[in-house]
Amino acid sequence: MVIQYPVLSPYYGKVEKIIHPSASYFYEWETLFLIRTSDGMIEEIVADTAGYVYSYEVANGDRIIPGMVLAYIREEASVVGNVVNSVVRWYSHILGKKPRKPEMMKMTK
Repeated sequence: MVIQYPVLSPYYGKVEKIIHPSASYFYEWETLFLIRTSDGMIEEIVADTAGYVYSYEVANGDRIIPGMVLAYIREEASVVGNVVNSVVRWYSHILGKKPRKPEMMKMTK
């Protein structure tokens, strides 16, 4: 099963750089975009899942606003748990929350 969802901008500013070419594969936590915010700071937009870029809706230098769709990404979900995680990630995009890196779990015997 393939799940497609948007990458939304949390910032006012402009697209400084698109990191991955269209249809390229990326891994979880890789940077997808560099954004120059309206206050001049450079911010990263990172992938919260592995997948590939299905389409870009912006180009380098485009002005952006919060909630604007920057790209659509696709991931393949072969396990039910992945589907649930994908839905949670999609809602986090809608709510404008940045993904967090998972904490390392301690293994016990």
